[in-house]
Amino acid sequence: MRTHPQLRYQTNHHRIPSNMKLVTEEQQRVGQLRLQSDKRQLGGLMMLLGSAALVYPEADLATLIGPNGSTGEDTGIQLTSLVAAVVIVFYGIVSIVTGYLQAVHDVGNVNLTGFLLLWGQLAWMPFLTSSMSEVGKGGRSGHAFIPKVYQPTHEDVRFVGAMGIMGILGYGLGFLGSLSLIQFALHAFQKGKPNHRTGKYYRSRLVFYSCFNFVVGLAQMLLGAYIMGNFGHGALPKGPIVVAMFVVSFPEIAVTAGVVHMANAIYGMARGFGFHGGANDHWFQATTLVSWICTVVLQILVQVCYVPGGNAAPAAPTYTMMTMGMSVMVAFLDFKMRTVPDEFPPDYYGMELENDGAPAPPSEEVDEAA
Repeated sequence: MRTHPQLRYQTNHHRIPSNMKLVTEEQQRVGQLRLQSDKRQLGGLMMLLGSAALVYPEADLATLIGPNGSTGEDTGIQLTSLVAAVVIVFYGIVSIVTGYLQAVHDVGNVNLTGFLLLWGQLAWMPFLTSSMSEVGKGGRSGHAFIPKVYQPTHEDVRFVGAMGIMGILGYGLGFLGSLSLIQFALHAFQKGKPNHRTGKYYRSRLVFYSCFNFVVGLAQMLLGAYIMGNFGHGALPKGPIVVAMFVVSFPEIAVTAGVVHMANAIYGMARGFGFHGGANDHWFQATTLVSWICTVVLQILVQVCYVPGGNAAPAAPTYTMMTMGMSVMVAFLDFKMRTVPDEFPPDYYGMELENDGAPAPPSEEVDEAA
């Protein structure tokens, strides 16, 4: 019996892999709903983190505009700080708009998301200019961060500056990395390549971002312990010690907040290595919430409100927004790690998949043999 030519073409050129099954209409519908839900999830997170990016630099921006800011006679770091603040504000606005369109209207533009990915590389400017540059300059001077009434040595100033730089790196990577991760994921979904975001992907990212959380906690704990050992206990009687995003009015609180950060980070790393109870184990979300509340109440509000005259009040919303991204991100990554399979079945997003997770080529229709 002769083989029909079209059947022979399909057999030779579009052989269906043995591990691939054809997706039924119901499976396709469920998979497409899952794809839509995941896009909305990413859009909502982009709105939230974009709001943090919008609010974070506003205090600096308001300070830098006007006769006493970089628009006056001063230049140098102040001018670059102004440009950096504008970059972050624009980044936050476009992120909010992009996330809103995807989350509410199911409208996504791969070019707009790609532009955000490129623009996000400029978002490092405030950390490199107004943060790292100033902290590095202050550390080298030997006369920064610590009020003179404490009679600090050059070694004291350098140590405090080093802890500030550790905090900048940890929070900066967590803050910008969280937005970048969401944008990269949404960009992949919009391009029709959602299947690279498997459980293995989220697991590795959870360990990665938990390391940043650990660095932040370690820096704060060491800073608090150093201040306790050299400048006093309880409410510092001669004023707070301030470096980067760390305001220390009570060194014991700094140590406590740092230990909480480190403990939650270690817990996150352990879960990333498989020490969890499965899809319904939400303990890490609870501990991360406790850790973030500890950050907002103890590390930010209590420490900042003790600064005389309320001069550090604008720092409270700035620091709150900067810490939000890392806390939200590790909770999100833990959830996705536990609920997304390590290898997608063919019908997971309503499309036929081959071994590498890419959409399979369309098969030819087989006519009945004449």
